[in-house]
Amino acid sequence: MKQKRNSKGQFTKGSAPHNKGKKATPDQKKKIREAVNRPDVKRKLSESKKGKKNPMYGKSGNAGSWKKGNMPWNKGLTKEISEIVREMGEKQKGRRVSHSQETIQKMRGHTPWNKGKILVLIEKQRKRRLEYQKKRREEKYDEIKKKRDAKRLEIKSDVFSHYSKKLSNSTTPCCNCCGENKFLIFLTIDHITGWKNYDEGPKRLVGKEMYRFLQKNNYPTGYQVLCMNCNSAKSDKGICPHQRSKK
Repeated sequence: MKQKRNSKGQFTKGSAPHNKGKKATPDQKKKIREAVNRPDVKRKLSESKKGKKNPMYGKSGNAGSWKKGNMPWNKGLTKEISEIVREMGEKQKGRRVSHSQETIQKMRGHTPWNKGKILVLIEKQRKRRLEYQKKRREEKYDEIKKKRDAKRLEIKSDVFSHYSKKLSNSTTPCCNCCGENKFLIFLTIDHITGWKNYDEGPKRLVGKEMYRFLQKNNYPTGYQVLCMNCNSAKSDKGICPHQRSKK
């Protein structure tokens, strides 16, 4: 097919260039690049693009009417959030995140957690989370309290059983002084040499914090199990009356 051009140098209907469908050689590509980079050609190209429609915008250079099917990235976001997103994008510009092959395999086929969701401020997210947690605690207060008390009793029994077996040679928690073992609630942990002689951290612990400390630190020495009566008498007089009578 012969090449036919009109007065403006454009191909007429039904005609085609001689090299249609053919790949350009490296030499031809080099010549094209040199020709396009010439100042006079650049000026002509920029002049020819003026006023033409952009695929994303109505006119090049300003945001006109959107083309059917296209949507702005910040649709549904407030002006404040859009500025925050832009600032985050500027900070991340030029950075390249490198993931391991294992992470890449996990990421493939998974959708992001925030897909289709509108971005909200961190303060609002935190407020919503706190409100949800408060509501959940109020709704399931009895269930949460029951689980917490059961866990606390389990730790207390474990600690008391260990020290009773070690010092009193008893398989059940008991007082190391008078042997009280009927009720666990009557028993407590006692500092053998006085709490003032211990380090600043452990000596301030009481109740469940004390039991957890002893369990996590592999049951250190210097502690014993006493009943409330023996512990109170020991703290007042320095020695329990049971031990004084034995002497």
